[in-house]
Amino acid sequence: MELTEMPLSQLSENVSNPRTITDTKLERLVESILVFPRMLSLRPIVVDENNVILGGNMRFRALSRISSMKFPTLQKTLSGSVTFTKKTEFEREQLLDYWRTWLRSPIAPVSTAASLSSEERREFIIKDNVGFGEWDTDALSDEWSDIDFDEWGLDGLWPSKEEEKTITETEKLSDLKYTGMYYEPKSPPPNFSLFDCVDTEKYEAKLAVIEESSLSAEQKEIMKMFAYRFLKINFEAVANYYAFNATEEEQKVIERLRMVLVDGSVDGFIEDDLLRIREDVMNTDLDWQTQKISGYDQT
Repeated sequence: MELTEMPLSQLSENVSNPRTITDTKLERLVESILVFPRMLSLRPIVVDENNVILGGNMRFRALSRISSMKFPTLQKTLSGSVTFTKKTEFEREQLLDYWRTWLRSPIAPVSTAASLSSEERREFIIKDNVGFGEWDTDALSDEWSDIDFDEWGLDGLWPSKEEEKTITETEKLSDLKYTGMYYEPKSPPPNFSLFDCVDTEKYEAKLAVIEESSLSAEQKEIMKMFAYRFLKINFEAVANYYAFNATEEEQKVIERLRMVLVDGSVDGFIEDDLLRIREDVMNTDLDWQTQKISGYDQT
């Protein structure tokens, strides 16, 4: 596909595009483009031979909104961006000069996909908007902790402080639904071992960070203990291994480590006791609210 620059006035939004965007998110996209216009060249708008947009309709809307701004309005919008304020004075002036020039002749980087068949175009429109992956929130917290993701338009990863304040611990407990605790083990694949029950990828990555550090040997050993929390245990896999592959001695140790809870009684005493404890806790919580027992905050 050939990359060119084309006046916005020559582009047409695809009326069949199944994607929508809220005004709030469109404003965020506008701000995102304003502070990082080079991204448009790295991810250009894709059009057919009639300049109808196949991919990038939301970016086109954002650029159209920018093109309707007067420069003072654009400058004010940029000034309200945290990302913009973190730039050097020289970088800010460069960015303002870019947009001052751009407003005189609004253009967009464009790739033309004229060779696609009608069916391929329909497929492209959908697949261009599909996110197959998922965010690794641990990696985002560890490696990207200095970034304001809301500023970049990536919201909804964690509840906002306002949302956290409105959700009390009691409300969280009230939303819990009991669906039973028993798991029926399934026969694991051939040659399945205990090692297959643990995902060590993140743990090993943290160990590498510790080893590369200039900490003392004693400090490194302590840090390695901290790193154990990054081991991801697949408890269903443990239960499967316990039921089908484990030796008698392995089963004893797995039970002592509470990796499985074996309820061999007729009445299912573990589940019954847990239900009774849960009911007692809920009744106690209700007593605190109705009788105003000291220490309970009704507000």
